[in-house]
Amino acid sequence: MQKVFLATDYHPRDRLASWYDIAAKLYAGHQCNPDKSIMFDVSIEASKLGDIETTILQSNPAHFVREQRHITDASPASCFLCRQQTGSSIWRQGGRECRTDPGDLTILDAQKPYELYLREKGTILVLKVPMRAITQRMGPTIGLTAIVVPAGSSLGGIASGFLAMLPDRLPIAQERAAAQVAEHALDLFAMALLAQTTGARAMLSSAKETGLAALRAAIDTNLSDPSLNAGQVAKAAGISVRYASQLLSEQGTSVARYILDRRLEQCRRLLGDPNQLHRSITEIALSWGFSDPSHFSRRFRQAYGMSPSESRPEIQKLRG
Repeated sequence: MQKVFLATDYHPRDRLASWYDIAAKLYAGHQCNPDKSIMFDVSIEASKLGDIETTILQSNPAHFVREQRHITDASPASCFLCRQQTGSSIWRQGGRECRTDPGDLTILDAQKPYELYLREKGTILVLKVPMRAITQRMGPTIGLTAIVVPAGSSLGGIASGFLAMLPDRLPIAQERAAAQVAEHALDLFAMALLAQTTGARAMLSSAKETGLAALRAAIDTNLSDPSLNAGQVAKAAGISVRYASQLLSEQGTSVARYILDRRLEQCRRLLGDPNQLHRSITEIALSWGFSDPSHFSRRFRQAYGMSPSESRPEIQKLRG
């Protein structure tokens, strides 16, 4: 991970203003109230994991508040998946409050007011995730934010342990591998949080959560196979084709549709990456399981309202 902010690089009187310049872009607009009895000392390391912005926040005691005035229509629809690395914190959102100690997990909705209070000097791993990736797995976040997932719980421990490994291994050079690791991280977090909140709201059963996670992982692992079908992914996930179809039907999709959507998402991500300009559109499409370039182009336009070539950075730059 790369250091992107270090308070000690700035004069004490400039630290807070400099913090806002960086933190508002990485996280969201907010009010920061440092402990005035000590020097404001905070740092951020950042990296990417697929579509996830991954950061390590280290700070002295401070109170971070996102109020309604900070939230605009332009604010990105995203969530913060958080793992307490060291120290302890208090989180508040939606009338709930929880405390996290090392290894514990929680989630915040960036589209709603929240508070984070670092009670002592500590570090927090923050995954900024597109809201759609969360709702696909858990449904609406109402009732799920500011709830602690203890590292001592069975699924919480698995998810926490997986996330704990990430900082020392980022960035992951292989794009496809990074995307798959990101999906696994989200699946584990979702399972742990849903298991923790059973009874607090209507949700999928634990068996269905596990089945869905296994099904998504099987699909993502085999996306590059042009012959991938429901039978193959069901077998890889250890469930029947009928059950696989039922699970995705309850999510408003099908096995074939989910495979297509994931392939299109991966192609769009690579087509929009300036580091992939040396690769042709056909090469990228074939690498993610499309066998017919014309079919890929039609599906891409239907999904995104533009041709694959129009989504490439050099075309966007010319239009801008």
